[in-house]
Amino acid sequence: MYNQIHLFHPDEAIDLGLSPPRLRDYFSKIEKHERELPPLLQHFMVRRTRRHIREHWPDAKINDRPINLPTRRLETISYNINRAYNGFYDQLRRLIEPPNPQDGKTGGLCYARYLLIEYVDASVRGKPPYSDLAFACKLEELLAEQQRARAAQVEATPTIVCTEALI
Repeated sequence: MYNQIHLFHPDEAIDLGLSPPRLRDYFSKIEKHERELPPLLQHFMVRRTRRHIREHWPDAKINDRPINLPTRRLETISYNINRAYNGFYDQLRRLIEPPNPQDGKTGGLCYARYLLIEYVDASVRGKPPYSDLAFACKLEELLAEQQRARAAQVEATPTIVCTEALI
């Protein structure tokens, strides 16, 4: 929760009338059961839907003016993204799809988190801390190998058709 709040509130200081006034300190108190989370969250969360307000506060007012929640009129607009961008979307999709040697596709995006070693200069790849990145590449290769083995196993498994309805 701390990290999610930090996404839109990067400052540690929280001027919300809470004690302690630093976000990290407040969460430390929560972990020790010395503070509760709801008093903090009430400043960040949207707590009522339109339907809830209409049902529970039909005569609600803000500054002596009635709350007017217009009825939503939703409309679906359908369009073809490829046509809208003159084929650019398909072209972009083909460019970023990962390489697939079976289809003859050699370029594309790869998951950098598994291939970090490929982005390290060859002269320092074997030196710490970069040498540990090679393990991530091996992990990616193992995962791909395991996926291929499972696919082969599924192909080799006879299909059983059940004609009875299960109740």
